[in-house]
Amino acid sequence: MNGEFKQSLRKYIFCLFFILSGSFISIRFSLWGIEEIQLNHTASSVFCFTFAVFGLLFGFLSIFVFQFNRKAFLKIEDGKIEAQFGWGEELYTELNNIANAENQGKHLKLYIDDSVIWIYHLVNAKDLCQYILSHISNPSDTINIEEAKFKHQKNKQSFIKYLIATNIAGAFLFIHIGWCVFLTEGKDLTVFSKLDDVVFLAFAFSEIFTIIIAFLLASKCGKKLAALNITKFQILSANAVEHKNDALDKYPNVITKKYFDHYTYRIVVFSPKENIFAYMLERFDIKTLSWVFCYESAKGFEILSDLYEELDSSFEYVIFED
Repeated sequence: MNGEFKQSLRKYIFCLFFILSGSFISIRFSLWGIEEIQLNHTASSVFCFTFAVFGLLFGFLSIFVFQFNRKAFLKIEDGKIEAQFGWGEELYTELNNIANAENQGKHLKLYIDDSVIWIYHLVNAKDLCQYILSHISNPSDTINIEEAKFKHQKNKQSFIKYLIATNIAGAFLFIHIGWCVFLTEGKDLTVFSKLDDVVFLAFAFSEIFTIIIAFLLASKCGKKLAALNITKFQILSANAVEHKNDALDKYPNVITKKYFDHYTYRIVVFSPKENIFAYMLERFDIKTLSWVFCYESAKGFEILSDLYEELDSSFEYVIFED
């Protein structure tokens, strides 16, 4: 089975935007920087050329946007999945190594170990997801809830540490501004002395270094958050499986029930009166370990086929478990 990737026109529009805007910023600030050098304003020229470099980087973003999914492919055969996607990311693994799979519109989401892999712009994302799920064991049936809770707590502690570190790095961005303003006495860049120029250069390098550190910490924090959400959902899903048939007796004449999102949601189709059919969407609440209504009241139909058509339309991209 192969994936069908869709090339979006929006990607090329973004490329054009980044090239034009980046070029304008770079040229404009470079010209200002040259003028400041001629006036012997060191700090001002550094400020201008820094933004000129940012303009160049902004323009180079168009290259990265253009390369996204440029040679993308996805192939599943002999119990293995092989793919190249995004910015040259590669995936080669056994289907059994995939703990879970979801589709969100035209995007495929794969859970492997403690990482989440997104594969974007797949026309047949739903079909691929169904195929993968049919060839792997139901993850909710094999989860040890106590082990998942322990792992969740560990991921939570790690996430909090990186979140605090990221916030501290962000705070230093403002602290740098404070000591720079204090040491230069709040003077304008054009009236800086030689000592003020040195202070400003130290400030500029400190800000750049801190921004890099903050981005690295934020990236690590994002990965820890993804791992935290995985274990949180595993606990929810495993509990939902244990209680999947709870409280069905509150519905008269149950015709069928459908589960999705790994048993965390269910649709109950029933007949409250003769020749009247209805359905109710419920979600599993981890706090009360019970099913709660998603609608204020059930949606009724006089013809059962109309009800199923409504379900097909409203839950077009949903993959049902049962």
